[in-house]
Amino acid sequence: MLNSQKMRRLAPEMDPLRLGTGWKAEDLGKPQVFIESTFGDSHPGSGHLDK
Repeated sequence: MLNSQKMRRLAPEMDPLRLGTGWKAEDLGKPQVFIESTFGDSHPGSGHLDK
């Protein structure tokens, strides 16, 4: 089983949220790859990366 599908089992409440943002039901079963940037204010200590 794909890790992304294991995560769906751990957090099933995310499916309706994803559907609400435009995902299609068939997309939920596909492999999911998340890319996150460390730039910005979301991570402590990363505010300087825009300089």
